[in-house]
Amino acid sequence: MHSYRKLEELYRLYEKPMYHIAMAILKNHHQAEDAVSDAFGRLIGSLDKLGKPESVQTKAYIIKVIRSTAINIYRKNFRSADSLDECEEFAADSSSDATFTAFENKELADKILSDMDEEDAKIVVLRGRDELPYKEIAGIMSMNEGTVRKRFERAKKSVLLKFEGER
Repeated sequence: MHSYRKLEELYRLYEKPMYHIAMAILKNHHQAEDAVSDAFGRLIGSLDKLGKPESVQTKAYIIKVIRSTAINIYRKNFRSADSLDECEEFAADSSSDATFTAFENKELADKILSDMDEEDAKIVVLRGRDELPYKEIAGIMSMNEGTVRKRFERAKKSVLLKFEGER
């Protein structure tokens, strides 16, 4: 596939989902749009390495790029903020499936995940980091979708409690 057409197809398939991921992290329309634009800028350099636009690997890579880009913007905002209130509200927002991204310290995230049940940790990573839908996680884990939802909610509560205890 020609690079221009590939980029066009990626934009058509992923622009809206990328915006939603960025919006969940940044909670600001203009910054979410900037994150999507920056992420596509980063993707242009990797077009030849990407497989078919519809492939699971391409989707996973695009999710990682937009998450990373949005988190970098969020951290930049956090460093320039006058107080810690905004970060604490984000970390405490249990209604957001993006809670996993509140961990600025990878070592802390790894420690908390290593203390969890292996299946729960995998569910947290698939939902929180990879942002897969519950249905897809259920297929991967060979579980009922309702079970995956409940285990994720319990694990998320556990992570939040441990995160609060580690700060």
